[in-house]
Amino acid sequence: MAEAIREVTVARGFDLREHALVVFGGAGGQHACALARELGVLEFCFTHSPACCRLGIGISPLRWEGRSDAGARELFDEALSELLPIFERLLDEDARRSCATAPSPSSSSPPRP
Repeated sequence: MAEAIREVTVARGFDLREHALVVFGGAGGQHACALARELGVLEFCFTHSPACCRLGIGISPLRWEGRSDAGARELFDEALSELLPIFERLLDEDARRSCATAPSPSSSSPPRP
């Protein structure tokens, strides 16, 4: 991990002693001190990034994002009407997944921080 960090910093002319190491994720804290020591980083900060840690999983809203290839069509009125079945399929899939993943009203969920 230290070598990968060096490749994108020191190799590009950055002095790691002038920057903080940002630590996130479930095991980030377990590795931060050793990494900072090996890299010569003098300070680091911990973050609870929703995209990068289990806390974020717990506080993030449930959602589903769908995609579909529309082909290499030019977007004009006729093409939009041809894409309508694709949009409808995505909306149906969204409704199906939303109902399947939504918590039931009787379930108890942990309080949000």
